Amino acid sequence: MTTLSYIKRSLCSLLFILLFIPHQGYSQSIELPWSEDFSEVNEFELPAGWEANEENWYVFNSDFAGEEQPELVFWWEPVINGLARVQTPPINTTGYTELEVSFRHFVGNFGDPGIYDLRLVTIIGEDRNVVLEWIDPDNIPAEEVFVQLNREDHGVGAEELHLAWEFEGSSDNLTRWSIDDVHVREATVETSSETSWNMPERFELSQNYPNPFNPSTSIRYDLPQSAHVTVKVYDVSGRLMATIVDEQRQAGRHTARFDASDLASGLYLYRMRAGEFVQTRKLMLIK
Repeated sequence: MTTLSYIKRSLCSLLFILLFIPHQGYSQSIELPWSEDFSEVNEFELPAGWEANEENWYVFNSDFAGEEQPELVFWWEPVINGLARVQTPPINTTGYTELEVSFRHFVGNFGDPGIYDLRLVTIIGEDRNVVLEWIDPDNIPAEEVFVQLNREDHGVGAEELHLAWEFEGSSDNLTRWSIDDVHVREATVETSSETSWNMPERFELSQNYPNPFNPSTSIRYDLPQSAHVTVKVYDVSGRLMATIVDEQRQAGRHTARFDASDLASGLYLYRMRAGEFVQTRKLMLIK
């Protein structure tokens, strides 16, 4: 065999591999439950299958958002203007109607940050659905975010659903947006030995997120045992404005979505009752 023939056969074999053998981690859909803590990712890279439209997104050995290095960051350099998005590989949500997404994040501004927006969205084909939005936020200390996705608003049930984090504005308005410990799972956690690791130890009503908000926000509550739960919204005079939850719920972590499109801007109270447990928090609607 001549050297030229050998080279041609080698090139044909390589082309066959590239065309017909799938790249592990890039073409496969994620099955649920799924977690990503970025611990297996090299610094300045993205996890396998993740995509970003700007180089400002990458994994970095820092721990601003979570308790351990590394984390995903959106960095202010190089300076860009417009929309910068990073998204997960496709998540197979076939057979699900509601999902819970949680992640930790931290937002740091410069002294005079200017105007920009942050968002969590779902992407299904050409459809894009806003899940959470932070409008020109101040500094946000490290916190864990919980939100519930559903079929009608967010496309749950699709065979290929992407989660995406978006920065829109001028990137020199902030120092970084750090994200860590992403978890996606079925919304209602059943009591069993397999899920006890995720079972709340006490009743708790969390602060709504985002807050302030317009026009909708998410309210998370934890149940260590099955209970009849009510979550109601009142104005500051004590007048009932809305009932968000009024039903028997199983033990686990739950998230309710509150749409305040019909309410005027202002301060409101939301109260949870579950058996003898009662807790009240404040929320701020700004239109």
